[in-house]
Amino acid sequence: METKAKSTQTRLASYLQRVSNGELLNFTVLERELRKKSVPQSSIDRCFSAQLLKPNQYRVQILDIEYFDSLLNRFSENSTVNRKSAALSGDSHRARVGGSFLLLRNQKTPQPVVVWFEDYSFHCPVEPSRYVLLVENLENYIAAEQMVLFLNQNGWAIGSEQVDVIYASGNQITNQLHRQFLEGYKQIYCLFDVDLGALKMYKALCQMLTDKTINFVYPKDVVQRLHKSERNMSTSERADLLNYVGLSVELDELIVHMRDSGNKLEQETYIEL
Repeated sequence: METKAKSTQTRLASYLQRVSNGELLNFTVLERELRKKSVPQSSIDRCFSAQLLKPNQYRVQILDIEYFDSLLNRFSENSTVNRKSAALSGDSHRARVGGSFLLLRNQKTPQPVVVWFEDYSFHCPVEPSRYVLLVENLENYIAAEQMVLFLNQNGWAIGSEQVDVIYASGNQITNQLHRQFLEGYKQIYCLFDVDLGALKMYKALCQMLTDKTINFVYPKDVVQRLHKSERNMSTSERADLLNYVGLSVELDELIVHMRDSGNKLEQETYIEL
């Protein structure tokens, strides 16, 4: 029994670390292993959002960083292990990565630069602008100038020279290492998909940056776009939207439109070809 319990612990620690590293994984296995350890399904739903990309391969977003850290500490074979010491034993993926990076570009630096984070400090090779636009999808990030124009065309009048565009890369942006850097911006704009996963990520940012104004950006004609969309929400997704009411005025309006249409929307549709 002890050997079996240790095997389950090791497997769970490995899956949690893969989530932390942003790797694709079989989320149903992670859920099963967590439930074996008496983690409530409600806590799993609160902590993770999973998107199926191909058979048994999910992109998993961390929605509650603090709770996720508690899971890592609870189920790691050694809660004090770091990546270097784990590497000596041939299993560096057991340990959390101690650093992170974000790709930043703006009108002055159209070529992306790397903002590096380590031990809750950061190095940015350029002077950050007053505002930041967080873009979830790589295609939209590549079209950064068009996305800043999109921002202005849809109710947020900001000079393009004042906006940094950062590649949010799924749940990576919610990493606690980024907190101090993001707090330096006067205002934060989120250009995410119009779906439940994006709302969960937005909520995680609001919880991490409690003193900042964070706006969820979407097009003025979102009602028409949603009704034309072929991406349908499940009944449970539609019901779960109510958990995000009250975060901001614009998000409350969006939730009404999403529930009325029963659909969701990908941000790639904002790109003019």
